[in-house]
Amino acid sequence: MVSYAVHVMRSIVIDHIRKRQTVRHGGEHERVSYETLQDLRELRDDQVLRMDDTLRDLAKTDARLAELVELRFFAGLTFTDIAALRDVSVRTVQRDWDKARMLLFDALSG
Repeated sequence: MVSYAVHVMRSIVIDHIRKRQTVRHGGEHERVSYETLQDLRELRDDQVLRMDDTLRDLAKTDARLAELVELRFFAGLTFTDIAALRDVSVRTVQRDWDKARMLLFDALSG
């Protein structure tokens, strides 16, 4: 259930960014919004869209890591929350997070 909600939240954020970027909605102008999550505020719209594409690719190779990124990045869950949800240790979640971040960084920077 939580996974579905996180996926929907991700879709809403991505659709909102795509809509804002259309010329009809002033997409040629960069907007700054305080409505989004802290992590999302630090990224430009094009970076979030690239992350969405990268998450789709990651889900094809490791769906568990892609879901972890969604839970952490889009839902804002803590490592403790995710560990409880997945019934694993916090350290396992932290190791998976490190691996996911490394894969995302490589994909986004290359």
